[in-house]
Amino acid sequence: MRTFISIFLILLFSNSHANTFFDTFFKDKNYYEIKPDNSIFPATRIPEGRNVFIFDPIHRQWAVYNKEGKQVGLGHAAGGKDYCPDIKKPCRTVVGEFTVFRTEDANCTSKTFPIDEGGGAPMPHCMFFYKGYAIHGSTSALNKNASHGCIRVSKKAAAWINTNYISPGSIVRVSPYEEEKFFS
Repeated sequence: MRTFISIFLILLFSNSHANTFFDTFFKDKNYYEIKPDNSIFPATRIPEGRNVFIFDPIHRQWAVYNKEGKQVGLGHAAGGKDYCPDIKKPCRTVVGEFTVFRTEDANCTSKTFPIDEGGGAPMPHCMFFYKGYAIHGSTSALNKNASHGCIRVSKKAAAWINTNYISPGSIVRVSPYEEEKFFS
């Protein structure tokens, strides 16, 4: 019986690389109060030959898939909010499919925000995918869409994603803010 339980536990905890990611980063309560919902994104998808980052602004979650279509990471995220008073217009994250064109390290900063300071907001481990839109680390709460359009993930998650999976040429998909989902 002990052998069976041991084998079961080994299989359970070695089932996916994503579980290792969860267990490592959920210890930091500043970013994660609960684990993301595994049912939002499938464990595997059709391989595309490139790594893929998908963001769902409704559920405020992200997933990363490797070139073979296996989910390798999953976490909480926040996108752009409905309206930004400082720029007096909506600032939701752009929806669609994009290609990462530039990544930077932990010292990445915004060239625009905050507006009254002419930029300088920290955007650690930024991964630009459309104009000034990027996936980047943040210390802000990830429980609501509150950015000017960037996709905020925890600083640790951004470092991990940037170092291991997302580089120029990787795919970024952003689902609509409405209930209908385009990507899974």
